[in-house]
Amino acid sequence: MKNLSLSIALISIFILLLSLFLLPAKPINSPEQLSSLLPNQKIMTAGKVIKETSSKNYKVIKLDNSIELRCEINCPSYLNKNISALAISKPYNNKVYLYILKIKNI
Repeated sequence: MKNLSLSIALISIFILLLSLFLLPAKPINSPEQLSSLLPNQKIMTAGKVIKETSSKNYKVIKLDNSIELRCEINCPSYLNKNISALAISKPYNNKVYLYILKIKNI
């Protein structure tokens, strides 16, 4: 019985992880669209980086369309460059934060 429960749990986790990687990202072009996002939803956005600020744990990248993205503190500078980013939404205190999974110059 324990083996069956473990097998079902592992298969369920595998299916959830598979769906995370295979589901397409939702395109976002303005901050108003952030309120329609689900927690941990993948999004795709693009724009020119107009401002970068650093804090203790992460770097905040602000795009020309007013969307703010967060990446690890050691991510390279993209200031004044056009980027495309794949991010994941994380709600906190009635605000949605976007954490970068992949970023590239365009």
